[in-house]
Amino acid sequence: MPRAKKTRKIGKIGVSKENSAKLPKNQIKRKSHKGKKPGNRQHKALENGIIPKTSTRLDVRKGSKVKIDLNKYKSIHESHTDEITDLNTELSTIENDEKLDQLLTLAETRELSPTEQRYVDERINRHKVLCDLLGIAIEEGIDSDPYSHLDAINKEDFND
Repeated sequence: MPRAKKTRKIGKIGVSKENSAKLPKNQIKRKSHKGKKPGNRQHKALENGIIPKTSTRLDVRKGSKVKIDLNKYKSIHESHTDEITDLNTELSTIENDEKLDQLLTLAETRELSPTEQRYVDERINRHKVLCDLLGIAIEEGIDSDPYSHLDAINKEDFND
C-alpha cells in the first residue's frame, strides 16, 4: 500500500453557508460598537482648527510647535548682570580715586576742610554700601598674626 502524503487541508466540518436560510434585511441586528472610532485623535485636531500643513494628519499628543521668543528672558538676566558689573566698576573707581587717596593721607597729618571732609565721608559711605551689596567683607584692621583669633590647643585637654 502506498504511503499517503500529509496535508494541511481539513475536510468539511459543519454546514456550508450556501445551504443555510438567509434572514431578511430588517431582522439583521447591527453590532454594538464599543470605544471610539478609529482616527479619533486626528479628527479632534481638525475640529479644533489645527490644519496640518502636510498631507499627513497631526497627532494631538505631540504638542505645540509655536516658537517662543527667548530674548525677553535673556534681557532680564542681562540686566541683572549689568547691574552687578556696574556696581563692580563703581567700586573699582572709588578704590582707584586719586583725590580720595590724597585726602586720606592729608587727614592723617592735618584736619580737612568741611568740603574735603564731606567728599571723603561720601566716598567711604558709598564704598561700604557697595561692599555690602556685593557681599565683600571689609577688614578694618590688619592683624599681624592671622591665627590669633583661634584658640590655642592644650595637651592637658587630651589627657584622661
